[in-house]
Amino acid sequence: MFSHDCCVDQLNLQLSIWRKAATLFGDDDPEGFILLSTFLANLVLAVAGYKWVVRCLEKRMNKPG
Repeated sequence: MFSHDCCVDQLNLQLSIWRKAATLFGDDDPEGFILLSTFLANLVLAVAGYKWVVRCLEKRMNKPG
């Protein structure tokens, strides 16, 4: 079982990292920075995943036989 203090420490560490990243990019709002960052990361991963799936399907459809 995890102790409550361990979870709180981990959460504080994560928030600290996000605050530092937001400050690095000149953003005063860490929550908004987290939202924008996760949105952009998901968008990039979705586009890359879409392209990968389309390529795999095209290869499969173009196989002889």
